[in-house]
Parts: sequence; C-alpha cells; structure tokens
Amino acid sequence: MAMMDCEFKLEPKESTELSKELNAIKSKKKERFDIDKIDISKNTITTLDEELKVSKSNIKVDIFKDITNKMLRVYKAKNNDYGDSFSKVRKEYPQAICIRLSDKLERLKTLMNGNKQMVDESIKDTLMDLANYCILEMIEMEIEENE
Repeated sequence: MAMMDCEFKLEPKESTELSKELNAIKSKKKERFDIDKIDISKNTITTLDEELKVSKSNIKVDIFKDITNKMLRVYKAKNNDYGDSFSKVRKEYPQAICIRLSDKLERLKTLMNGNKQMVDESIKDTLMDLANYCILEMIEMEIEENE
C-alpha cells in the first residue's frame, strides 16, 4: 500500500533518538487513531484510516477500469454488428443523441420500477448503453471539431 504523509513530520535524528520519538508519538496518539506504519526513511507515519482510504480509492479505480474496458468490448461488438449506425443517424438527425438517451432513460425507469420486461437487459446493461451513447456523441463532436 502507498505511504501517505501525515501531520507528523520527523526531523532526521540518530536512530535511537528517532525510535524514542516515534514511540512517544505512538503512545500519545494511540487514543486518536491507530498508527499502522512508520517509515523512518521517509519520515512519515501512516494511519490505518489513511491506508484504508487509499485502498478503497484504488479499488474504485480498478472497478472503473474494469467497467470502461467492458464498455470498449461492448462498443466494438455492437459496432461490428450494426456498423457505424450512430454516426450515420447523427449525420441525418444531429440531435439523435437526445432520442437515444431518452429511450434508454425510459428503459432504465422501467427496470428500476420493477416492471415486467420483455427483453433480457439488466439495469447495468442499460447504464452501460447510456454511457457508451454519451461517449459516441463526444467522439462525433471531437471529429467535427477537427475537420
């Protein structure tokens, strides 16, 4: 886990003196929070709470990467099946994104209200479609800006 700077900065001292100071800090501050790691070489103290925050943050970054990688796979598969249909429809109807998003939002409402569904599509599938449509629109806008 990554070490984070804490409010306690220690001045470089001889090893014995530094150890005494660290022990004093640990005993004084034990009531406020648990000290998880002490890194003498970096003069930092990392609390368990800080480690957990870093850990949770890293987990969310990993989940974000997993979701966006799945979005890419879905995008490639659908583009293979449908061709570049979003771009084609958008050229004919510049506000097509609003229609696509509206359709998906209505689908999401239906799923979240627990209404009976005829198509096998989960809430996560619908959210992924919404996100991909937003990215497709951004791609088209980027292409137009660079033409």
